[in-house]
Amino acid sequence: MMKRSLTRGAALAAALLALGGAAAGTAQAAEAPACAKEQLAYLEAEDKATTADNNADAARTKLDAANNDQKKLEQIEDTLDKTGDSLQRLFEVVDRTEKDVLTQAEFDDLRAIHKAAFEVSPKIEASDAAGVADIADKAVAAAERILNKVPEDSRGSFEYHDAKGWTERLKSNAVDARQATGAKDRTALAQDLTTAGNDARTAHEAVPPARTDLKTCLQNATA
Repeated sequence: MMKRSLTRGAALAAALLALGGAAAGTAQAAEAPACAKEQLAYLEAEDKATTADNNADAARTKLDAANNDQKKLEQIEDTLDKTGDSLQRLFEVVDRTEKDVLTQAEFDDLRAIHKAAFEVSPKIEASDAAGVADIADKAVAAAERILNKVPEDSRGSFEYHDAKGWTERLKSNAVDARQATGAKDRTALAQDLTTAGNDARTAHEAVPPARTDLKTCLQNATA
């Protein structure tokens, strides 16, 4: 959006008012200054343009926040994938070194995490913050159950620390997702921004004619 210079606007307004005052010096004291109506119209046009710019900026800020919330939801899908993959690699390491330590229950938890990566997609598309967070929380619980069953001898492996790191990231993403409730308002906020932008353009288009009217009046008054 166009930013209006307050310093320039104030200086211009003062100069125009000074011209109007000079032209009015030859008139009766009870009469309005020359071009007072045009001066007021110009200043009002400037004020409306500034207000419209501020409204458009505020609309943009709200939409940016909503889009940021949507990105938080979208991040969950990738983190779920990475968490499931890292746990899969951990399974393979533990199975090679300590057979039958991870039971069917842990395999079921691993499958649930992989499944969650698919189930979360429609929730993300719907900008359902609570739904996304619920799926992520369940996946975190499943991942932690798996990690807790890993024997001490395998907890020094890269695979264990990698899986634990992704689980912690998923937990953090779930907290962010639950708070990303503004994502659902993106469509309405985008329309608000379009409206505010149109209003700002209309307000700015009204400034040049008002300036021209004032200039013409002052030229005639001082001729």
